[in-house]
Amino acid sequence: MPKTPSRLNSKYCLDKVIALALLLILSPLIIFITLSIFVGDLLREGSCRAPFTGEKRISAGKPFMMIKFRTANGAQLTPIGAYLRRWYLDEIPQLVNILKGTMCFVGPRPLPEHQYRTYEVGSPHKIGSRAVLKAGWTGLTVLGKDASLTYGQMGERGFIAEEKYWNLIKTGSSIRILRFDVWVIWQTLFIIAKGEGL
Repeated sequence: MPKTPSRLNSKYCLDKVIALALLLILSPLIIFITLSIFVGDLLREGSCRAPFTGEKRISAGKPFMMIKFRTANGAQLTPIGAYLRRWYLDEIPQLVNILKGTMCFVGPRPLPEHQYRTYEVGSPHKIGSRAVLKAGWTGLTVLGKDASLTYGQMGERGFIAEEKYWNLIKTGSSIRILRFDVWVIWQTLFIIAKGEGL
């Protein structure tokens, strides 16, 4: 297993500080979305369920629960859920994951556990960096998203992109990594602003 570069410690510490600040700043929006989900449930079903959902993913080679706002009832996307997904607002609770240290802002896409285990057995070379790097809220895979490609093609493009990021982590200075992370986040915000989801 590759060794975790020590320079990642400062990256992850900064991520936690920023996540805490954003949670405080966005708290009114978080409360509003939570209440909207509750009201939607009451109007449709006459009862309320938890406004959050967890998806089991892998980060730094370990399973964790990735938190999101609930956007569907079973297989049915809710009206508020469609809006949340379109503007990527359902991902806001992942700030809690970053604060807890199970995710970071920029890193490899968090694979579902079953998919990670399949690669671990059949194609271990594809997940080398994922055994070390924390899963990212965004990353080069997100920036390379292309609706014209198949799911498999997107996956292969993602592995190549994430290998480039892993090489930067191994060889770049802390300042260079920070600059690159800021650029990735900035580009991600442009994608979100289009209202097409990620």
